[in-house]
Formats: sequence, structure tokens, C-alpha cells
Amino acid sequence: MSACFWRPYCWMMSSLLYLFILLVVFYLPSLPFVFHLRIIYYVCKAKLVCLLRGKGRGRDNHGRLSLLEWWTLSSIVWVDDIDINIHMNNSCYFKHADIARISLLIGSGAYSLASKNGWLLAHGGTQITFKKELGPFQRYTLQVRLHSWGEKWMYFEHRFMVGSRVHAIGISKFVCKKRDRSDVKPIELLKMLGYTHLPITNNPSSSTSTPTSTSTLSSTKQLPLPDITPSEQNPGGHLEKLEAILDQQQQEQQAGTTSRAKQN
Repeated sequence: MSACFWRPYCWMMSSLLYLFILLVVFYLPSLPFVFHLRIIYYVCKAKLVCLLRGKGRGRDNHGRLSLLEWWTLSSIVWVDDIDINIHMNNSCYFKHADIARISLLIGSGAYSLASKNGWLLAHGGTQITFKKELGPFQRYTLQVRLHSWGEKWMYFEHRFMVGSRVHAIGISKFVCKKRDRSDVKPIELLKMLGYTHLPITNNPSSSTSTPTSTSTLSSTKQLPLPDITPSEQNPGGHLEKLEAILDQQQQEQQAGTTSRAKQN
């Protein structure tokens, strides 16, 4: 009699336990402190990469991550990233861009340098253009690097990639502030980090700009950085032009692949 009485109770508790485990697995990235743990993980990964590989591609002269080279993170569209349209929610792009950008700034030594001098690196905003959706459980890579800089702002470019195809592209801006709220010019911060060969600004909107193509500052085999920099007044205004350039590059790549296939 007692066994029959407890059997439904045990079945209910087992079902609740399985449901709890399922919810934890599906919504693990949204649990408390998981976001911060992911940042710590990628920061440790960045420092480990620098320690194991030392100087070379993707590192500066001090073995740290180079701000001018792509820093790449691999991820997957998980259950809690999906919205009602069954693709990655728009807000998730900004969240993952934060993780990539913060880990790059820490791995490059920018945060420690600012903290040592009593400065503050402040995020001024991010604008993202969506080109193609990321579906459920789709694997992708997130690339970030320093795109350009002016008298006040540093601009970082983000690319959400699947293979060689760009699914989303974004520009975010950062400013370095002293304790008296005055600005630290980006070139001063960059030179203190060891980038002594750079011009004062590579932003053509500035009167002190030195004509320098950003494509000479970094490289990638798949999609080279176009010769384009955002203006101080409207950093996101060039996203459409940047998007058009990337579309043209991908069309050229596809045309070249088709041509080689026909020759074979």
C-alpha cells in the first residue's frame, strides 16, 4: 500500500528533476555569473595563446594580442540565443561582441595600462548591420580588431562569420578618459602599448590626418579590411559602404571559384 502511495510522488519528483536539468542545459549561458565566467575564460585563453606562441602573427612585440590583428572567438547559437523568428536574437550579437572586445582589450594590455595610469576605457556605443541570419545550433566565429581611430575615439570592427561569409558586421567606439574627465588621445594609448609606427590618426575627417590605408595595418586571407574609416560625427554611417565592399569582395570570390571550376 505504501509503495503504491509513494510511486506517483517519486515519478513526479523524477520528472521535475529531469525538467530542471534540461532547463539548466538549454539556458546555461543565461545563468547568473556565466557571462562573466565566459569573459574570464576568453581572457585566460588570450593570455595562454600569447604565452605559448610568443611573438608572431596576432601578437605585438611584447607577445600580447595585437589590436591590429583579428582576435577570433568560436561559438554556437544556443537555445537561449534564439528569438521568435527561430534565429539568433539581435541583442545577442551585442552581448557576444562585448565578450570578444573586452577579451581583446585585456589580452592586448590596454586595460591594464589604463588601470595603471588611473584611466578609464569607456564604451561609447555599437552599431551592427545584419546581412544573413544565424540559425539554431549554427556554429560561427566572431572576429574583432581595431579598425581606426581619430582625435578622441577608437573604433573596433566586429564580424560574425560562417566560413568566409559575413553574417553581421559592426562598429563600436571606445574612449580613454583621465580622472579629470579629459580625453587620452588614442595615438598616445597606442604608442604606450608599443605601436610606435602608427600615424596620429588614420581618420580622414580629422585635420591632422595622415593618409594611411588601414589595409596596411592588418591582414586576413579571406576578407581584407577595406580602405575606409568612420567619421568622428557618425561612426556607423560607413557601415553601409563597408557592407557594400564586403559584398563585392564575396562576389569576386564566388566568381573566381566558379571560373576555376569551369576550367577544371
